[in-house]
Amino acid sequence: MIAARSHGDVLAPCVAQQGEGGLARPVMPLRRRLERLVPIWFAVCFLCWALIYVSPRHSFDDADPEILNQAWRLANGKTIYPAIGNPPYVHNAYTPLYYLLVGEALRRTGLSYLPAAGVTLAASVAALAAFIELGRRWRGSWREGAWTGCLFFLVPAVLYNSVRTHPQMLAVALALWGLALASRNRFLPTAVLSPLFGALAIYTKHSVVALPLAIAAWLLFRNRRWLPAYLLTLGAAVTLPFLWLQKETGGNFWLDAVKFNAIGYSIRQIPLIMIHHAGPLFLFIGAAAAAAWRRLRPNAFDLADLYFFAAALTTIAACGRTGAHTQYVIEFCAAALALLLRTSGIRSMPGRNRLAAAQILVLLVYTPLYVALENGPFALESRRAAAAILPLVSGSRGPIISQQGGFALFGSGEIYIQLGHFVNLSRAGLWDRNKIVLDIDNRQAEWVITQFDVNSGALTDDDRERFTPDIIEAIRRDYRLEKVVAPYYLYRPRGEAAARQRADQH
Repeated sequence: MIAARSHGDVLAPCVAQQGEGGLARPVMPLRRRLERLVPIWFAVCFLCWALIYVSPRHSFDDADPEILNQAWRLANGKTIYPAIGNPPYVHNAYTPLYYLLVGEALRRTGLSYLPAAGVTLAASVAALAAFIELGRRWRGSWREGAWTGCLFFLVPAVLYNSVRTHPQMLAVALALWGLALASRNRFLPTAVLSPLFGALAIYTKHSVVALPLAIAAWLLFRNRRWLPAYLLTLGAAVTLPFLWLQKETGGNFWLDAVKFNAIGYSIRQIPLIMIHHAGPLFLFIGAAAAAAWRRLRPNAFDLADLYFFAAALTTIAACGRTGAHTQYVIEFCAAALALLLRTSGIRSMPGRNRLAAAQILVLLVYTPLYVALENGPFALESRRAAAAILPLVSGSRGPIISQQGGFALFGSGEIYIQLGHFVNLSRAGLWDRNKIVLDIDNRQAEWVITQFDVNSGALTDDDRERFTPDIIEAIRRDYRLEKVVAPYYLYRPRGEAAARQRADQH
């Protein structure tokens, strides 16, 4: 018996390594090596991306200055949900929690991207801590949870937003902690605390609703006694702030966050967004979908399965919205990894050694290329240009109309117009574009800054989203090219003689 047992002990590792038809022997060592690289690769890519992306006075992503501008307004006692009829033409597409945190920091530091990056970084750390907690609870291993969190941040879309001036990461971190609380399956954390976290996520970014939907469905099927308490807590936590915000903003909160936010939708862009931004995780997303489907059919599902399905539905629906970008897929990627952590574990997926090795290899190769080639070069070029442009425009007494809103924000102290959103509002018939055309004709702006030559017909899709033919024609008439600092073109008003001639013509 002793000999047999020893013989079996010797054979066991060999059999384990030969699984999947005896051909997996070389895969296991490769997979283990790749797994060991994940935390190191995450640290290197994160550090490199932070050094490229974070700057006190510039961000190459033009949504960031618009968000920072709203937080700066809040820090200076102004509303972040203004009416859109009068200048400055600014619009807030998000719920207020992120702005409250960043605005409070800006009161202490002055205008800078660094406080916003710090809030987002803290949210990223909280998301990583949520994976650690889920790993400890579900797998009995905080290390597996930490490793999964590192893998999560190797998804380029997640890495992109990890230090960005944007509320998405904070919303997802709150949702993940809501999942961790609900998964304890005890009344207080599940029915009382988790809906509070769900409400906080909604008031950070109101499209992050997958977790509250999933928990409500899970309680409906698994524990109906707790469902009324959950719904009552969630309803109160969402409704009471909504009523207060509506009152304080004269109804503009609903208009800004909902009505004026739904200005365009295209089903055709959904697969493009999903493939480009969630695609790097496609093998694990497929494995998560297969695992959830298998558990759904025999009625063996739990909260993680429902969260994955809810995140998939809300993500797919949201990706058709005009302006959909990297942040739209983050919660879906988090839900997919959380489901794998809950079911098989990612580092020990039975029968999936090749799949896991291939998926990890894809991220290890693609993520540094994404940082170095896809966004890094433009980000660095844009920052170098900003170093030359900001001294020229700083202290401007009049408005600045800029395709990159950071020049307007740091040049004159506020963004005069969010071009992308207001041009889309005008196309939807919700705003009169003649206002900005008249401002240009009257040469109200001290500077007009574009990323294309207005005298050339070479416009990208991004350019067309922000400039209509009549706006471009007005710039041609009333402004002259002052300077080119690649990739930006800086225009100044034409002389007084030309202004008088235009006035006589009118």
